[in-house]
Amino acid sequence: MKSASTTQLAFALEILKRLAEKPYKRRELADELEIFLQQRGEKPGDVVQKLDRTIAKLRECGFEIDSTSHSPYVLRESNFPLILSPEQRQALGMAVQFLANMGFSAEAGHLLRLGKFPDVDRLSPVKVDFSPPVDYSEHRIPGIVEALQQRFDRQCRYTIRYRNTQGKERLWDLDRSELRLHEGTLYLFAYVPDLNSYN
Repeated sequence: MKSASTTQLAFALEILKRLAEKPYKRRELADELEIFLQQRGEKPGDVVQKLDRTIAKLRECGFEIDSTSHSPYVLRESNFPLILSPEQRQALGMAVQFLANMGFSAEAGHLLRLGKFPDVDRLSPVKVDFSPPVDYSEHRIPGIVEALQQRFDRQCRYTIRYRNTQGKERLWDLDRSELRLHEGTLYLFAYVPDLNSYN
């Protein structure tokens, strides 16, 4: 027999898990929680009342959950404590610096709050040279995605043209390439076609 406190904790965690996935309308969330309780072999009772009480308790614990009478529950910010190993903490700190240096300060701020770093300045510095010719700010993203979709529809090919400090140029075919981040360095693995084989 499960204790009442175990059931309440499992119920609260299930609410957080669901809201972390997407916003939920009150009735929809109550229906899914009723199924959850039945699967655990517990009597659901008045699930809507349990949901309201648990949401209120979660808010008291610092979870920012928005809702009004006609809008869904939305988890705005989670203050659930993360337990990270030193390596995971270092990797998260590196990601914060990487994003901040690339101009994604809002996203870096979210990770910073998530990791609760006491002193960001003590992290190993990461240098990023990211000056895209395109404005990737949030209001421009739909237009950029649409332009990319149009290029894919026209079956355009993508290449990277690289010129080194001596002025020597190389082309990389992006049809068969990928970017990888390894130990703080971003690598481009690209298939370089042998132009002589086309003759």
